[in-house]
Amino acid sequence: MRTRVAAALDDHLTHEEDSALPLVQEVLTPADWGAFTGRIREVQGLRGAAVFVPWLVDGAPAADRARFLGALPPPVRVLNRLFWEAGYRRRGVWRA
Repeated sequence: MRTRVAAALDDHLTHEEDSALPLVQEVLTPADWGAFTGRIREVQGLRGAAVFVPWLVDGAPAADRARFLGALPPPVRVLNRLFWEAGYRRRGVWRA
């Protein structure tokens, strides 16, 4: 069952990455992105970032990973490197 769910989710995310994200990047303005990220920070805070940041860069090509992490404030990068990624790995979110 878990393998089927992982496969379905992988298909869904691949579709989002290939179809939805290019459209979002084309349509949203920098102000829109600023409003979105501000709202995410407000709602999820550091607890959300502790899950979201390592998940987002998991499996990303090195250049994309470096670009994403480089855009984060230095304290967030340090928290990710020292704590969040290890916690993410321990949880084994994507192990089938």
